[in-house]
Amino acid sequence: MVRRLATLIVAAALAHAGAARADALLLDQAQQAIDDVDYATARKLATKALAEGALARQDLERAHRLLGESAAALGDDAAAREHFTRWLVLAPDAALAPGASPKIAGPFGRARTAATQLGAFTADAAVARERDRVVVTIVGKDPLAMVTGMRVRVGDGTEVSVNDRRAVLPTADAAAVTVTVALIDPAGDELVRREFVGTTPAVAPPPDGAPADEAVTPRRRASHRWPTLVRWPTWAGVALVGAGVGGYFAWQVGQTEDELAALNAASDQHSFDEALALRDRGQRQALYANVGFGVAGAAAIAAVLTLVLEPGAAVEVNPAPSGATVGTSVRF
Repeated sequence: MVRRLATLIVAAALAHAGAARADALLLDQAQQAIDDVDYATARKLATKALAEGALARQDLERAHRLLGESAAALGDDAAAREHFTRWLVLAPDAALAPGASPKIAGPFGRARTAATQLGAFTADAAVARERDRVVVTIVGKDPLAMVTGMRVRVGDGTEVSVNDRRAVLPTADAAAVTVTVALIDPAGDELVRREFVGTTPAVAPPPDGAPADEAVTPRRRASHRWPTLVRWPTWAGVALVGAGVGGYFAWQVGQTEDELAALNAASDQHSFDEALALRDRGQRQALYANVGFGVAGAAAIAAVLTLVLEPGAAVEVNPAPSGATVGTSVRF
């Protein structure tokens, strides 16, 4: 029985792979037809490949490109914009070959505007472990609602098709399992294919609202930095402010000295009290300048000392399918 089941699984996989190769061959023939300026044949072949389904993501994008180009060349602007829009939503950086005719470039440009307004396709699969079950959820954005279900395989089990955005599959393996997920469209084309290795896939968050006893392990962060108020950036800021204050009052001292010199040069027109007032003001300004420069110097020394003496940089330990990865960040 086990041998027969394994044979059926292998046969299904080979049939799927054979269908994918056949559809890819149809797309190759459609491209050749376009190169031969036979747009009607190209459209027919690409439409057949798209209808048969089971296309991989790259071939699905190519099918929409070929259909957009052939439809535009045949004067069907509405169909051309639709296929070009789907192509650009799936591949925002896509572009026509250099030298494309205006008949094709026009619908493509309008499709790019529409795709930009819709936003890129970012749909993905999220996997979480709940004791003896695996929960798979479709997350991300699908602006054209292309994803209608998924194919999921847990470990060495059979592949299960689910026409929903969430699937719960049992697993008897209490240790690590490998979960393979393919997000598919109505024709069975694979828009996204992911493989999660291990009990808690670090690349996917647990579904919203779902319990996650063994879901993504939280990041552990060990930091030995001093409080912000006594770290070197704070002291450096104080030093800059102190230097600015000292520089300002030093400039004011110079201005007051110039006024006092002018007053002395015309002493017959001014009283002695005016000269005393200027002198007192200059002394206050000099005091403030000295205080500012003193604070700046002390803060600069403190900044250097805290930079040198502060404990080591923070260390982050992140979960990974095959163990833990350690990264070190520099103090700033």
